[in-house]
Amino acid sequence: MERDLTKLFLSEIELHKKSEALKQELESMPDFNGDAVYKSIDDWGYGFVDTRNLKGFFRNNKSKATDEDCVAIIRRMDLDSDSKLTKEEFLNSIRPEEPYSKMLIRERINKVEEIKRAKRQNKIDLAKGKRINKKAEEGGENGAVPI
Repeated sequence: MERDLTKLFLSEIELHKKSEALKQELESMPDFNGDAVYKSIDDWGYGFVDTRNLKGFFRNNKSKATDEDCVAIIRRMDLDSDSKLTKEEFLNSIRPEEPYSKMLIRERINKVEEIKRAKRQNKIDLAKGKRINKKAEEGGENGAVPI
């Protein structure tokens, strides 16, 4: 049971990372405007988004979503459990949790750390007569990647 629960948590973490990256990308677009995005889904101006609005949005953007898909989206974003998304709920749910610049810096730092780990492993592998990771050796002095 614990193994399956761990798998579930890990998949939630991965989903969160992917969603956050997409939110970062969306918000960093030069023409991004939260009000306009909301109005493109609340096309009738009711002041809320429900499954009908979402289905229409998908249809207008040549994508398909089932009723169950739309319900799942609403449930994930709906904070007061009324099966509707207010403008505030909607915008909060598509807003990234951290600024785009922080995410970029964190990704670059992670790449530097990966290169350092690979270089350490290369030293161990060389001592054992194994093949080394060429990409790590191309990573620059001390694994430095410009930030």
